[in-house]
Amino acid sequence: MYKLKIQFGRFSCLGLLLVLVTNSGCFTKKLQLDQMKTEYAVVDPGTVADPEIKSLVQDYKEQLDSKMNEVIGTAAMNLSNDSDTAEFPLGNFVADLMLIESTKGFGSPIDIALINARCGLRVPISKGAITVGNIFELMPFENDVWILELTGDETQRLFDHCTRTEKMAVAGARYQMDGRQATE
Repeated sequence: MYKLKIQFGRFSCLGLLLVLVTNSGCFTKKLQLDQMKTEYAVVDPGTVADPEIKSLVQDYKEQLDSKMNEVIGTAAMNLSNDSDTAEFPLGNFVADLMLIESTKGFGSPIDIALINARCGLRVPISKGAITVGNIFELMPFENDVWILELTGDETQRLFDHCTRTEKMAVAGARYQMDGRQATE
């Protein structure tokens, strides 16, 4: 059993690693945890990584860093969701991308894409190269894309909700806001 204390940049991980080696190659015996000890440790920028543990994860870290640093696009400008209006570049970028990729994935045209951009997008994207890691920081959750078929009345109610909350980024549609309702 190894006690883990690992630091990767800003991210920290504490835990235990239990390694079982068997001669049979197939381990079918049920294991039961007999004892567990919890210990809290402060992890901050001054925390020194254990060299033995660091060497155990070095290959994995290098593979992960290689994937996260892969450039997948370029931002022509800074993209943020910091705005006093319902329109903001980061939300529009993600909604547009969702519309394009959902159409490809579904295999037929998708008319509208929406995302709760004020709450669902965690960090801005800076002008320049966009990496896989930037996207994981932007949307760190395992979100699902839902494809719905809506009536005209349901679409109106959806746009009214977008107008009231001013949090939704919309791609594939335009509407005017009149108070708490969407028009045109």
